[in-house]
Amino acid sequence: MSHQLAHRRGRSARLAAWFALTSLVACAGSKTPAESPPAQPAAAPTDAIAPGGHESAVRAVVDPEADVVAYLDGEGFRKSPLYRALENVLALVPGSLDKLSEIEADCGLHPVRSLKALAFSGSRAGEGIDARSITVAAELDVSPDTALDCVVRHIPEAQQEQLEGRRALKDPKDGWLVADGSLLIFGRREAVVAALARSGSTPAPLAASTYLHARVHAPNPLQVNPITVALSRTAKGARLEAIGQTASPEDAARAAQQLEAFREFGKQQVADRAAEGAAASSAASLLDAIALTTRGSAVSAALELPEREFELAITSMLSSIAVHGVRRYVANAKAAQARETVGAIAAALAAAAEKTQRFPASAPRVPAQVPAGTKVTPDATAWSHPSWKAIGFAPTEPQYYAYEFETAPDGKQATVRARGDIDGDGTPSTFELTLEIRPNGAIAFPKKLTETDPLE
Repeated sequence: MSHQLAHRRGRSARLAAWFALTSLVACAGSKTPAESPPAQPAAAPTDAIAPGGHESAVRAVVDPEADVVAYLDGEGFRKSPLYRALENVLALVPGSLDKLSEIEADCGLHPVRSLKALAFSGSRAGEGIDARSITVAAELDVSPDTALDCVVRHIPEAQQEQLEGRRALKDPKDGWLVADGSLLIFGRREAVVAALARSGSTPAPLAASTYLHARVHAPNPLQVNPITVALSRTAKGARLEAIGQTASPEDAARAAQQLEAFREFGKQQVADRAAEGAAASSAASLLDAIALTTRGSAVSAALELPEREFELAITSMLSSIAVHGVRRYVANAKAAQARETVGAIAAALAAAAEKTQRFPASAPRVPAQVPAGTKVTPDATAWSHPSWKAIGFAPTEPQYYAYEFETAPDGKQATVRARGDIDGDGTPSTFELTLEIRPNGAIAFPKKLTETDPLE
């Protein structure tokens, strides 16, 4: 358990510095820390998001009224510390770039290095994005026809079509990829048709230094909407800024006060982990570097750092997320064994009960000792109990879990159970499925398992 706790604390220390800044963007559902003293009057923020001459045809075709609208300048992105940080993280994952290299060798285009500009729009549906509203527009350094030919080679099920007089590909789920001048436009049919109708319009220009820009409308505890996020180049290096619009200057001041409380909360988390050394020290420095300001009814959180420091900070954050994601993926892959095996035992029990209208008597746990962080291969006699024999269940492959089933005294109910500890930290995981013989003789077979700490 101690190593797992240390891992979680280390991740918290590395991410704490981003807490105040990212809370503007992803604070929906968050709990607000205890109130801090009123924030001091703040200077007006540097407007890294103001118009300044940067335009792209891709921004013209996406829906400007959607809940989420985002834009990426490909060249600026590839020169940015964010891109270098992503390369650093992907280099740690074997095979992560193989598909990109395969496409480049086959089609003469690299999906990332060939990208000149990308735009996205979509509207919310519950807690996600409505797939029917999504529009993606891309401009590459090769012709759209070259890109479509590449898609056909790699996705043979895509159907050649025409849409509004333009060459198009259609996938089995009604996704359309259409060539429009120098652009590729993707989405459901209605969304693409609407995008084609907007083609040629002129969106408000962005600052020339901005290479990543997004505007989001979403409920959040700070009551700021919309939230605009920009990542830009500056004379000092790189600047990440989030600006939230409120109803009044008073609301902006309250939002700034809440963000200051988030910052203090993060600093306290860092202080509690001071023993972790460099990671905690770096997090504390980043927290102090975040500038919280107000201007009229807007509130801003901005972080500006030399590019190398920005790259290292993002690399650290993304590495933590990637490591956590890989561990969850591996844990889920192992947990799949428990889910499948419990289902197989339940099916064998149901088949046996159909003949006798009773479930076999309870079967002992195999192996008797729950595996801890490793696979175990039971010996040849492990499944010799009469109840295991009654259902013909005797797997021979190594297993991460111990299996058993428990039958009620009247034989009308049986619970199949898997127990495990896949990370070996002493905290068990449990998977259960209960079957029941109804008075009419039918066997109730639940579709879903009851799971307790499935990734432990």
